[in-house]
Amino acid sequence: PVGVLYGADLTAFAGRDRAALFIGDWAYGRVLAVDLEARGASWSGTLRPFLSGSPLPVTDLAAGPDGNLYVTIGGRNTQSGLYRVRP
Repeated sequence: PVGVLYGADLTAFAGRDRAALFIGDWAYGRVLAVDLEARGASWSGTLRPFLSGSPLPVTDLAAGPDGNLYVTIGGRNTQSGLYRVRP
């Protein structure tokens, strides 16, 4: 992963997106959401697609003070960009 962000208390998303762990995947052009489940003293997770594009070379993830998810893209001769994902 090139960027990791836990959504709780950072984003204005609702439901399972609020409690998800977001992972940026540069190679496959996507952002995955991991639904976490407590397993004793550890955690397990189930992956699901959250955002994808072609090309979408994700480089980082951040939560803004407005509760939105911000995604930067670029690298290796591709167009750079900043996207805002609103709930």
